[in-house]
Amino acid sequence: MLSDDDVNAFLAAIADHRYETIYFIDLFTGMRQGEILGLTWDCVDFDTGTILICKQLAQEKTNKGTYYLDTPKHDNERLNLQI
Repeated sequence: MLSDDDVNAFLAAIADHRYETIYFIDLFTGMRQGEILGLTWDCVDFDTGTILICKQLAQEKTNKGTYYLDTPKHDNERLNLQI
């Protein structure tokens, strides 16, 4: 668990970084790596301030290096997060 000081130091360190938004989403949502990397613009609703987790980035097990967007394994993994 990060302290408030740790969070503030981390946010200062990532300011203007190429992946700042990804780090920010990871820090404050608890989303898994594949869920974050599977986000597309249709998953984000700026009007309501929500992110819909309806897909994730996955890698084929039989063909290393091939990535694809997959649906969550269980219906209960399809979530709306308030941002």
